[in-house]
Amino acid sequence: MWRLSGRKLLLFTDRNGLKRIRRLNFCSSQNEDSAAIQEEISNLLQENNWMYLMNSSDIPKKLNPVILRSVLRKSLLLDPRRLNSFFNWSSTHIEMGNSQNYLECSAILVVKLCNSKFYGPANDLLYQMLRTNLQPSEILKYIMCPFNEFEGSNSVVFELLIDMYKKMGRLKDAMKVIDETKGHFVPSLLCYNSLMNDLIKANMLEDFWKVYERMMQEGICFDVYTYVNVIRVFCKEGNVKEAEKVLFKMEQEGYKPNVVTYNVIIDGLCRVGALDEAFEMKNSMAGKSLVPDGYTYTILIKAFCKEGRTRDVKSIWVERGHELLDDMKKKNLTPTMEIYDVIIIGLCRCGDFSRANQFLEEMVAKGLKPSSQTYTALITGHSREGRVEDVKMVLERMLKQGIELDRFCYNSIISDLCKAGKMTEARTFLVEMRERRSAHLKPNAFTYGAFINGHSKAGEMEDANRYLREMLDHGLVPDVYIYTTLISGLGKRAEIDKAFELYDEMCSKGVNPTIVTFNVLINCLSKSGDVERARKMFDSIPGKGLVPNNVTYTTMIDGYCKSGYLTEALNLFTEMLSSGIQGDSFVYSALVDGHCKAGDMEKAMSLFQEMVQKGFATTFSFSTLIDGYCKFQKLDEVKHLLEEMVNKGILPDHVTFSTVIDYYCKAGFMEEAKMIFLEMQKKFIMPNVVTYTSLIQGYNRKGNTSEALALFAEMKTKGIQPDEVTYGAIFDAHCKEGNLTEALKLRDELVVTGTSLSNNMYATLIGGLCEIEEYSEALRLLEEMEKQGLKPTLDMCKTIICSCHGAGSVEEPRQVFERMVGLGFIPNTTTLNDLVDGKQSDADIEDSNNLLKQLA
Repeated sequence: MWRLSGRKLLLFTDRNGLKRIRRLNFCSSQNEDSAAIQEEISNLLQENNWMYLMNSSDIPKKLNPVILRSVLRKSLLLDPRRLNSFFNWSSTHIEMGNSQNYLECSAILVVKLCNSKFYGPANDLLYQMLRTNLQPSEILKYIMCPFNEFEGSNSVVFELLIDMYKKMGRLKDAMKVIDETKGHFVPSLLCYNSLMNDLIKANMLEDFWKVYERMMQEGICFDVYTYVNVIRVFCKEGNVKEAEKVLFKMEQEGYKPNVVTYNVIIDGLCRVGALDEAFEMKNSMAGKSLVPDGYTYTILIKAFCKEGRTRDVKSIWVERGHELLDDMKKKNLTPTMEIYDVIIIGLCRCGDFSRANQFLEEMVAKGLKPSSQTYTALITGHSREGRVEDVKMVLERMLKQGIELDRFCYNSIISDLCKAGKMTEARTFLVEMRERRSAHLKPNAFTYGAFINGHSKAGEMEDANRYLREMLDHGLVPDVYIYTTLISGLGKRAEIDKAFELYDEMCSKGVNPTIVTFNVLINCLSKSGDVERARKMFDSIPGKGLVPNNVTYTTMIDGYCKSGYLTEALNLFTEMLSSGIQGDSFVYSALVDGHCKAGDMEKAMSLFQEMVQKGFATTFSFSTLIDGYCKFQKLDEVKHLLEEMVNKGILPDHVTFSTVIDYYCKAGFMEEAKMIFLEMQKKFIMPNVVTYTSLIQGYNRKGNTSEALALFAEMKTKGIQPDEVTYGAIFDAHCKEGNLTEALKLRDELVVTGTSLSNNMYATLIGGLCEIEEYSEALRLLEEMEKQGLKPTLDMCKTIICSCHGAGSVEEPRQVFERMVGLGFIPNTTTLNDLVDGKQSDADIEDSNNLLKQLA
């Protein structure tokens, strides 16, 4: 071990020419009296009853700091522990405080104690020295003087100083000791490892690397613990590849990694989401004759159970965690409460409550007490699914276990139920809170806010407002979040005036709006098409002491784009960028969409390319541009964009594929449409009702009704619910095939299920019935339309009458005509000849209706 370079004793000559040995920082006037006292003290200290002897003498009266320091310095043969006791005894007879004398005496003793390897008392003295709050450089000056003076001083004193600073949490000061002793003292590997470990715990990673560099400069050879520390820091920084390189280097240098080393890397891999690699690392331990311990399994199980954003993905990882738990049991490793907690929480998040409860029972059977976190996970999982009875069972279990239910617990349940739209169920827990009549269970603003948020998102503004009034009645003050939620709900219902009334009420109560409030109001106005008023709101933001953010600009720009004010949108976008707010995928998508709808594909493509360069391109932006080119029948551009999506690793979605399929179908390219249809399914993107309807309509136009009907049957088999447009296309297909029986059968199915037929569906059926001269059935459908509140068009009436007339019947068309006039389907100013001769069409319907109103 290195030590500080010694300082030579300096010789000073007095005026009388006498030479005296004198030490820097230990100057004292030595006269005969003090010398005699020092000698007397030294002699007494050699006696076992020294304290009694001194107390019986006049030494306490003669003692002073200079004599004390001299005794401590010169008593070379005495046990340092006795000197330490003498120092403590002296402190009761002379005033020392935190003076220079006290620090000099303490430093002398610390060095002597370390030289004799009495580290405990030395530590105690160092602690008292550091409590003076002097800088490390000052403390070092006091220690270095006696260290250099005494022969064979032990440099461990500096390691003790570093260690004491660490224990006091003063890691920066510990590092200063190392820095200020550079070139004189080299800490041991043990000292370095300990300091590095503490720096890691304090997350002082920058300082860790400084210590690492110092070790490298001093040529200190690393051991297993050093390597583990370096690996741990690389993992904390997310640089697992470098950590693995250190592991490899460690093995090359002959150091065998232990279980701790592997655990550190496995934990690092889990932190960056590399769970497969972490699992492989655990399996590779067997090849090194290492057995994973309980902590290894805990790391992996926790990571697996927390992984996965969607329920399906999470379920896979939780299964892996479950397998690890089984493996752990086979190795006779006892799962901890923490492991059971994460497994149960993971299963709850997957919705697998049955197995979660099984693990809960197993946990209790092993004598492990479930934590409040475990119960919270079960409650949260059940409440999100609206499983009220299960929530109550868990609550009862908590009560039996002595876990007191608080407002936080109830609020969590209510909040989750409200988020799941289970408002009635949430209400039962609000009632229960009130029935308990406990001050700590009294509903607060958060409780009511959950109900207001749930009803507002569901568009149930009357209920939301009722909770607001109830809240006010209980003396609770709504915060800006609650008001903003209500304003947003009113805006979604296009109740703009009410939204602004609430905004005014909020301001009048002294509740200041946030930028989120302004964003909501601007969005309400923009979606209603009132962009001028929205812009006024936007411009008023600075006056409220607020600054528009990315969402504010994007909302306003989107409003401009949707209303066709593209110049204003681009100007505001320029202002946004100049104010230091970066654009994102949302604002670019709004601009691209606006220009596509306006037919300015050149500008849309320019903005899109800018998006791509900045890495903002998304599936939505690609789909928007593809839709624009499809409308202008730019097939080459569509193909190019699809290829670019694949090259950039951006997956098309339902919208992308459905847009392209719809374009091909309308253009009559059914083979290409079918190829895209099959391709999307290969990519596990299942077609929806829009996709199927486009294909069905396309095949209808090409006269391939059998393929259209086959697709209709396929979509029903897959559980995809047809919409009005789909049914209309199928009615058309049946009619074109002349299969009115199937068409009417389908119509009956819709009536039974309560599905309303549209005007177009009726028109198709009536046209088909007229072609096979089923006029009475066609007329019955007209009457059915009236009962359902639908108004047949003049063309539908004309179809029936003209079909009757064309079939050679004279009396029947007249009877049908008179009946239709009587039902009000045809204006009574219209004659039969007008219809038969084709003198009136849908273009005249408005004038005819106006005439009817005048006659009425």
